[in-house]
Amino acid sequence: MSMDQRPLPFGARGTWPRCAERPFREVQNGVKGFLDKFCLVDGKDWEAGFVLGLVHSLLFVPMLSFYEELDETTQVKRFTGSLGGLVELGHSDRVDNVLLEYIIAIELCRKEGTHVQSIFPILLSPRRDDGTFSEFLWSSLQLLPEKPSHL
Repeated sequence: MSMDQRPLPFGARGTWPRCAERPFREVQNGVKGFLDKFCLVDGKDWEAGFVLGLVHSLLFVPMLSFYEELDETTQVKRFTGSLGGLVELGHSDRVDNVLLEYIIAIELCRKEGTHVQSIFPILLSPRRDDGTFSEFLWSSLQLLPEKPSHL
């Protein structure tokens, strides 16, 4: 069985890491999905596009990944995935777009009168050589800074 044909855990469809694409394209029963990869336009203000998509959503489903990768050129381990960039935020002034998306979603979910009712994160971990997925390492989240920026 090829890697593209292997099933995802918990009945998810598609292939990792593109597992959100197929359900997004197969929208049925009046439910519309907002997948930033398809809905945000290059060169346009991503924040405005994201917020516009989110304020019209009932559910925010962030795909969270966090794992180590070995840079083949430098042989240095680094953290990657949607949460990987957050590890370094405590040491720099930069703002992480992933973190901004989560903050916006949480605030909209908390606010009375908005459409956003729930946040349902999907945790992704790397594939093993046999095509199965390793467990999400909750202990690695301890590496994230307490404050996302020193500002």
